[in-house]
Amino acid sequence: DAPEMFVNSHAGAMTATNISGASWAAFSLFRLAGVVVARRATPSRILVVDYVASLLFVVPLLALPGVGWAMWIGAAGVCAAMASIYPTTIMLFSRGQPLSARFVSTIIVASCLGSMIFPWLTGRLLPVSGPVAVPGVTVGLLVVAFAGTLGYLARQRTSSAISEGHEA
Repeated sequence: DAPEMFVNSHAGAMTATNISGASWAAFSLFRLAGVVVARRATPSRILVVDYVASLLFVVPLLALPGVGWAMWIGAAGVCAAMASIYPTTIMLFSRGQPLSARFVSTIIVASCLGSMIFPWLTGRLLPVSGPVAVPGVTVGLLVVAFAGTLGYLARQRTSSAISEGHEA
């Protein structure tokens, strides 16, 4: 069950609004910071840091649902850590192969599917699991995306190793 202050109360609505605003501010700030970082680090390194940080920031949301400081740190931290994932993924893919219209459309469709699955799945789980539904779904989708990214990176390394072996 949700903590008492969040059940049909003005204080709960204001707190949720403020946390949401802080999360979007963190997202915007770290999306901008990602531009600077992208000039100095490889896309694969940025993505690994982003995914690991995102997963770490979800921990307080899962472990302490409804605790004020945990919600602030967790929500803002997850948004900050996830801010550069999408553009960095595009940059990673563009280094591995030419970006054709078909490939970019596949990325966009996958992104849109994620944007639809998250709220749908959260809505289905909210009545069953309560306040941990959002961070729970977030963890699940982050793990799937991180695994897919690691699979892509492994495939790229294998392809590089094979092509270097043929050149020798």
